[in-house]
Amino acid sequence: METIDVSGLSKDAIERVKQLTDFLKHDNVTALKMIDELIDDIKWDIAFSNSQDFLDKMAEEALQEYEEGRTEPLGIDEL
Repeated sequence: METIDVSGLSKDAIERVKQLTDFLKHDNVTALKMIDELIDDIKWDIAFSNSQDFLDKMAEEALQEYEEGRTEPLGIDEL
C-alpha cells in the first residue's frame, strides 16, 4: 500500500478521508459526494499553501515602499 503525505492538508480533510471507509461499505452515492467535496477542499488547501510565498513577497514589497516613503496614509472614507 502506498503512503500519502497529508502534512499539507487541513485536519478536516484528513478526518473526512477516514470517514470515507465506512461510507464506501454502505453508501456509495454518499461516498462519491464526499470524495467530490474532499477534492475541492484539497484544491483549496493546495492553493492557499502555494500562495504563502506570493503573499510574503507582496508584504516585503509593501514594507519596502513604506520605508522608502512611497506610500500615503489612507482614511476609512477613501477605501
